[in-house]
Amino acid sequence: MASSLEADIVQHRRGGRHQRRAQADEAARTLPGALPDEASQGHLAKALLQLWAWGDLSARKLQTLAACSKADGSRCPALLKLATLGKSGKHPQNCQRDLLHWLGTYMEPAMPEVYKAPVPLVLSKHRQGVHTLELPFLPLHRTFSHIFHHFPAQWRQFIVGGGR
Repeated sequence: MASSLEADIVQHRRGGRHQRRAQADEAARTLPGALPDEASQGHLAKALLQLWAWGDLSARKLQTLAACSKADGSRCPALLKLATLGKSGKHPQNCQRDLLHWLGTYMEPAMPEVYKAPVPLVLSKHRQGVHTLELPFLPLHRTFSHIFHHFPAQWRQFIVGGGR
């Protein structure tokens, strides 16, 4: 009897909608297979996410392929989650947003830190004077170094090419 009363109290003190959403997100992260990492997802889900991450596959097509896999009877939790993007395909314009939300904090920064270079700027012919503007850009040597160290397979495939 006491356990039923405790369960009612715990259920009653669930918090506001933001807290319930945070609890649901945390519960989804702790489910085995729900995390978007290599150890907990199937090979197809991993391949779909890699194709999407490298720009070879749109989020809409990713959702469609995952939904087809689900219809064929796949039980992979990551594929089942990918199939629900965009309200299970009813709102395909939201697939990209939902995918980024699902990946959330698991995505590491894909590029090196932006370098800000001071660039002298003349505002107009009528106003004499030079002002300095901080212009952000990615130095090529830092970008290549980042790809080389963090993505060696892609370095060999896209930068080095087919030669061995």
